[in-house]
Amino acid sequence: AKPGAGGIPVGTGGKAAVLISGGQVFRDGVSEALVAERILLQLGLPQEQIIVETRARTTKENAAYTAMHCRERGYQSVLLLTSALHMPRSMQFFERYLGEQGVKVAAYPCDYTLNPQGKFNPRWLVPQLQAFDVTCMALHEYVGMAGAFLQR
Repeated sequence: AKPGAGGIPVGTGGKAAVLISGGQVFRDGVSEALVAERILLQLGLPQEQIIVETRARTTKENAAYTAMHCRERGYQSVLLLTSALHMPRSMQFFERYLGEQGVKVAAYPCDYTLNPQGKFNPRWLVPQLQAFDVTCMALHEYVGMAGAFLQR
């Protein structure tokens, strides 16, 4: 499919293609991209709008392989959908790899970790296992962002 007006690929009925990037992270697991593809098909997205990339094992590889697919298909812009916590690190890599080709990257963060009521709860002063888990996820992202910066 060639890009039409606004970067939407021709041959997909005027609808944007969805590129899912994610390889087999664990030896005994299935590719993240194949799981996501199955879900999108179940939700009714036509197969011809789905591009599956199953080699990437890291955020850096997600960006590199996505850049390759964009170059092959002539895409000029992408909408990057990932966890809000993961978005800053993802944008570091995607803007680097796709930006080299002149491809614009727009962020669409989802899966926010937040306080829906916006109120303080005194229980938060007591150590909780869930808080440790969230802290570990945040540290993982900060270390990854530092690594991405150092790889420039």
